[in-house]
Amino acid sequence: MVFTEIDKEVATIISTLVKYVGNTDEYNDSIITIGQYLGVPKDETLGILEEWEEADSLVLKNTAQKNQFIKEAFEEVLFYEDHSIKQLYIHVRKELGINA
Repeated sequence: MVFTEIDKEVATIISTLVKYVGNTDEYNDSIITIGQYLGVPKDETLGILEEWEEADSLVLKNTAQKNQFIKEAFEEVLFYEDHSIKQLYIHVRKELGINA
């Protein structure tokens, strides 16, 4: 996927979230909310959700990289009072092998 209108780093964060969520639609709204906090319009986040590719996501090799990704993805929304975002946070941490 070619990212032209949004920052590639932010698109990579969203693609990596999608990668670790898997094929479930359960967290789409939470990913859209995270995208909005990162400055990505809803329509563009929906496009990433539909068209992301493995090559668009980060390869997280160690705990430091995994923790940095979690910080970048969730820093703005972690205290947002939304149960589904907290569930997404827990899910992604588990998928990364980091204790939630």
